[in-house]
Order: sequence, then C-alpha cells, then structure tokens
Amino acid sequence: MTLIPNSEPLTLRWMFGRNDTRIDLYRPIAASSTQIDVIVSGDSQTFRFADRRSVVAFHAGIEHALLQTGWQLLAFEPERRTGADRRALQRGTERRGFPALVWSR
Repeated sequence: MTLIPNSEPLTLRWMFGRNDTRIDLYRPIAASSTQIDVIVSGDSQTFRFADRRSVVAFHAGIEHALLQTGWQLLAFEPERRTGADRRALQRGTERRGFPALVWSR
C-alpha cells in the first residue's frame, strides 16, 4: 500500500470517453478496499464486493467491456512518470545485441 505521509490512501482513476460521454472509474489501492466508484456524466454509483479479488475482477471486466464497445482510455491518474519521456529521445545508431558481435569469436 502506497501512502503519502499524513494523507489518505492513494485512489487510482481511469477516465474513458466516447463521443460526448465520459466514464470515470475510481479504485482505492488499499488492500482492505472492497469497492469501486463509477461516475457516468456526473451520476455516481458505488459497487461493493466481498473481497479485493472481486473488486479487481470487476474492474478488469468493466474496462475490457468499455474498450470492446468503442470507449477510449483518455487518462489515468495519478501520473507517476517523471523526467523526460524516453520514447521521445533520439536513439543511437549502434545495434545492441547485433549477432555479429556474438558470433565473431
């Protein structure tokens, strides 16, 4: 469980969109949390489960269903990456693991 000193446990947020409609999924990362909140265009519904495994399974199922029916993942919070995005950096011309280096003995 990730805690920031003197704060509440971290809650993860997935934002999906399709046309002009948005769906937000909120799931606390606390191991004791057994609920997920779903907000569709401002209307909120909380789903409660018997255990954490059921919460994760429900979340995976609803996320899969959304993606299969044309929804797009717009954002995920909290953004935990820092620094430069390595995908945007120029790569060198050397070929790591090039076979000639391995077989040249």
